[in-house]
Amino acid sequence: MGKREDSFRKAAKRYERWLASYCQLDRRALVIKEEKMGKSAFAFLRGTFFRWPYYLKAIEPRVLKVPSVLCVADIHLENYGTWRDAEGRLVWGINDFDEAAELPFTSDIVRLAASALLEGSNPAALSGKAAVAAIEAGYRRGLSGRPQPFVLEDLYPSLRDLAIVKGKAAEEEWEKIRRDGEVVARKLGTPLHDLLLTCLPSDTTDVRLYRRWAGLGSLGRPRYVADGT
Repeated sequence: MGKREDSFRKAAKRYERWLASYCQLDRRALVIKEEKMGKSAFAFLRGTFFRWPYYLKAIEPRVLKVPSVLCVADIHLENYGTWRDAEGRLVWGINDFDEAAELPFTSDIVRLAASALLEGSNPAALSGKAAVAAIEAGYRRGLSGRPQPFVLEDLYPSLRDLAIVKGKAAEEEWEKIRRDGEVVARKLGTPLHDLLLTCLPSDTTDVRLYRRWAGLGSLGRPRYVADGT
């Protein structure tokens, strides 16, 4: 057990050294990440995508003998969310592609199913077998038709109402974002600052920048959000 634990810690340190060659790591966030990962197997899965190719070695080989494509890679149950499209409609789907990688296409299915098996906190959730069957059925259904966005506004009003954050929950979310105060634009550098501005409507005014603390796998990396009116 000791050797296996040491092996993981060494792999984690190697990953952090590699990541630090691309961005300035937030050591405070890394401490929080380690604490969160220790709370459940699901949280551990979310925070350790860098080890996923290693875990895949335990999968039945024939499952991985398929074409490799650009996968979401770090897919899991909490990697889905909502956003507004160009027309202002609420769209639901995968909202995190920062670990995209070329892998056997079955990797995404296996990882999503693994996350469903590990996340058992909701007593009303599907059983493990039913959840895996639903994931497979949904994947097959998605391949059978023309790719299109999952627009809640048009066809799924009840899901839209569930997805909209409002009232006290919305206030708490904004309080969390603004907790550490605004970030001075020059600290981000011109390229990143300009990229954030492209994500806002062209007529946005009074733009403010904040550091964003969210997720688990990306904790430790610099993340920012732009807000305006």
